[in-house]
This record gives sequence, C-alpha cells and structure tokens, in this order.
Amino acid sequence: MPENKERKVIKYGETPEPSETHEEPEEREVHEEPKRISHEELSGRIEERRSSVRTKQIRKKRLTILLMVMVFALLATMCGKDIVRLKAENVALKRQQVALKKERDELKAELESTSEQEYIRDQARKQLRLLNPGELLFVWDE
Repeated sequence: MPENKERKVIKYGETPEPSETHEEPEEREVHEEPKRISHEELSGRIEERRSSVRTKQIRKKRLTILLMVMVFALLATMCGKDIVRLKAENVALKRQQVALKKERDELKAELESTSEQEYIRDQARKQLRLLNPGELLFVWDE
C-alpha cells in the first residue's frame, strides 16, 4: 500500500524547505546539459543553413525562369505556325486573284467581240448546232 506522504504547497518564488525526513529521492529524469558549441561551430552551422536556403531560392528562381521561357517558346511556336500558314494562304490567294483577273480580261474581250457577225455565227454553230444551208452535221456518240 502506498505510504501517505505529506504534501506541501510551495508558492511561486518561494524556495522549498529541506525535508525533515531523509527519504530516498524518487527517480528523477536526468536532464543532460546542452552540449556547448563553440562560436565558430555555431557560425558555421548558421552559414550552412543560410547557404542551403540561398540554393533553394536560386533553384526556385531558375525553375520559374525556365518555366517562363518554355511558355514563351510554346506561344512563339504557335504564333509562328499561324504566321507561316497565313503567308502560304496569302500566296495561294494572290495566285488565284491573278488567274481570275486573266479570266476577266478574256471575258471582256469576248464580250467586245460579240457584236461581230463572225463571232455570232461561231457561237450559233457551237452552242445551238445551227447549220448554214447545204451543210451536214455529223454527231458521234462518246
């Protein structure tokens, strides 16, 4: 059975009185004193920690810059593809424009010649298959 021990209340700031009974002290945790570190060793550790923080910051900055460069390169590539495609389309449209202008000029020349009798006869012969008196028409199946 546990012994009845007398408990004393000690107020903050008071020093405890030595006990009258000489009992064996209970097992107390033994606190080791912190290891003394020399000033040079402490400053070395601080410098190591600072340098590791600096290297982490530098890595973050490099990674951020690399990411920005990659995004810029991607956007430039996409815009470059569009520019090349649009230039090729522009060249094709200019060729088509030249061909259409040539066709327009031919049609204008044909329109001007429609008032001539010879042209009217040729068109009547080709489109309407009209014949002059005494001519024969030969038709082949294709």
